Amino acid sequence: MYRSYTGAEIRYYINTVSGDTYVTEFVKGITDGEQRTDETFNAWDYVDE
Repeated sequence: MYRSYTGAEIRYYINTVSGDTYVTEFVKGITDGEQRTDETFNAWDYVDE
C-alpha cells in the first residue's frame, strides 16, 4: 500500500503467475471503499529475471 500526497490509499494487486496487475484507490471520507482504477500493467515487464 502506498499513501500519496493526496491521502489516497493505492493498492496494487498482482497475479504472481501471469504478472497481470490492477490498481485500486481509496480516499477516506470521499469514496465508499476501494474503487478499481483503469490502470493495468504487467509487473513482469519491470522485473529482471
